[in-house]
Amino acid sequence: STWGTSVKFEHSQSVMRGLDRAIALATQNTANLSGIELNDTNLVDLAPKLKAAHIAHLDLGYCSLSHSRIKLLLPHLPSLELKTLLLTGNTLGDRGAAHIGAILKQTSIEKLSLESNGISSAGLKALAEGLRDSSVRNLNLWGNRIDDVGIASLCDHLPYTRILTLNLDCNKITIQGATQLLKLIPNTNVSDISLHGFADTSEALTAAANNNRAIKKWPFFLLGTHKRVGIASPIRVLNEDILTVMWRYL
Repeated sequence: STWGTSVKFEHSQSVMRGLDRAIALATQNTANLSGIELNDTNLVDLAPKLKAAHIAHLDLGYCSLSHSRIKLLLPHLPSLELKTLLLTGNTLGDRGAAHIGAILKQTSIEKLSLESNGISSAGLKALAEGLRDSSVRNLNLWGNRIDDVGIASLCDHLPYTRILTLNLDCNKITIQGATQLLKLIPNTNVSDISLHGFADTSEALTAAANNNRAIKKWPFFLLGTHKRVGIASPIRVLNEDILTVMWRYL
């Protein structure tokens, strides 16, 4: 109806005014648009505004971005010269991850957050192919649906990436997937890896590390309880119910 069209138009205009204000208030080339619900029209209009404002760090968290909506913005990324792209809390799913993976090598993005986007191992496989030889150094995949199959796909490409910091907290990774990943780390650029929220216990991971020479010769932290475990010094465990592996080079 005409009334419905008018309401949609007014909402779109209101959102654009909010975007204009947020971009105008941007400091240090950073635009925080988190929480602004973006529709197709907004996304088409957004890229030229970001380019004109020389935005290098962009937060689009919780902006109701689906795989089809993010696809409208992605072709513009190579010309925007973004260093940071935060897409936390959207609904990109596997297709969205694949769209991003397909464009990554053409961008200058160094920090990428896809936290809480419903990405499974299929999506990670497509993303990992794009991470290879990309500029990404900090990758956040917290709170998705990635399992050991996805970790195997990531391992195929991780040595050929520039990733330094990797967050895989709160996924569906088991001790087998974690062990496979940790064995590979010495052959990558990764210096900080977080694996939080295992179904397996810290004792199981400790045992696996003790039986693996490649892991034992690197220092890392197991955060889960208050007891000290004597492998690959130093190891700390702060809360028995929550397992985090923080890997750091000496």
